[in-house]
Amino acid sequence: MTLLELIVVVAIFAVLVGLLVPAVHKVREAANAAKCRNNLRQLALGCHSHHDTYRRFPPAHLIHRSPDTNTNTPWGYRAEPAPGGYTLSNIGWQLPNDGVFWSWSFRVAPFVELGDVTKLATISTNYPQGWPWPAGTWQPILPVVAPLFSCPSDGRGVLVHNGGPGHVAALTHYFGVSGRDQFKESIDGTGPPGPYAKLAGQDGMLYVNSSVTVAGVTDGTSNTLLLGERPPSNTFEFGWLWAGSGDMPFFGAADVVLGVRERAVKPEAEPDFFRPGTAHDPTDQHRNHFWSYHPGGGYFAFADGSVRFLPYSAGTQSVAAVRGISVSLMEALSSRTGGDVATLP
Repeated sequence: MTLLELIVVVAIFAVLVGLLVPAVHKVREAANAAKCRNNLRQLALGCHSHHDTYRRFPPAHLIHRSPDTNTNTPWGYRAEPAPGGYTLSNIGWQLPNDGVFWSWSFRVAPFVELGDVTKLATISTNYPQGWPWPAGTWQPILPVVAPLFSCPSDGRGVLVHNGGPGHVAALTHYFGVSGRDQFKESIDGTGPPGPYAKLAGQDGMLYVNSSVTVAGVTDGTSNTLLLGERPPSNTFEFGWLWAGSGDMPFFGAADVVLGVRERAVKPEAEPDFFRPGTAHDPTDQHRNHFWSYHPGGGYFAFADGSVRFLPYSAGTQSVAAVRGISVSLMEALSSRTGGDVATLP
């Protein structure tokens, strides 16, 4: 074989490889997408099994009451009372009888063949036995991984946060949809709304201290979001699988649930929205919005148990205006009672 012939053969191989690699990526992503849809489907069915047993969907998590004001948080933002009630703890807090900060994933685990995992936890109204963290030696559940809660399109695999002794925790890619955002407070004022004006949040399926029933989803379960995707960043700080608080006021946002226009720390903060993200995120700028490794959008489980792909355009597409505030398609889909039933793209 002459040098020229060898060059031609190599060129042909290069062209064939160039054609083959994208096809392999497409096949791999199709398989990953099917697995991701199946994960969300199983988790949605687990939420329904929880409803069948307890007559309500699981809460995002449960939060304590302040010993000073007897409100549902010590920071003045509103949350409904914990469904199972409270008991005064040995540190003066009124802690939920069903445990503080344990995630909806923890509540659903027995219904998705992970009941042995939840048996590792201690549910108590005293400190430190009933506190999920620091993990120490009394809470072995936090580091336990569960592939069902991980999207296979994330090439990093099943992820674990290792922050040193007492702070090792498995992570999740799947979050409950708390509605518009984590705050019940409405900031629409009496005049023209400001740039960050908002309607009331905690209007979705899973939020702090929630006890939503199927009958309470007046917009229809096929029109209401239940679960969605958000991969952990490279810091692994947010998205703990079995328990999580989120930033203050510890309503669980970015750790166990997300709103579709989430606001961090306070109701008047600038909202984030469904848009592309990246795992290389040293300051966790992408923790407060849904995104995925799937091209063009992400998969969401609806309250009827179906799973559908939504494009990123749903995060900015306006479908209505309420009191002068634009409502996006994602907001309409996240609300269980808003009467804003939207048509999917």
